[in-house]
Amino acid sequence: ADESSREVADISASLDEQSAASNEIAGNVEQIANMVERNSNEVCAAAQIAETLEKLADEMQEEVRCFKVS
Repeated sequence: ADESSREVADISASLDEQSAASNEIAGNVEQIANMVERNSNEVCAAAQIAETLEKLADEMQEEVRCFKVS
């Protein structure tokens, strides 16, 4: 009976450890998902800024076309 109780206690302890590890993994996966979402948002913002800069460069090029360098 003592041996069975010890085995049950060992199994219970192992299950607790597995549960804690699973919870930690789930938390890490959630953090990674949040980081991916933030990175995606930043990439979109950077793409919009690049597009704006390209338009400004085109506009500036049109503005200086009328000037000639001697």
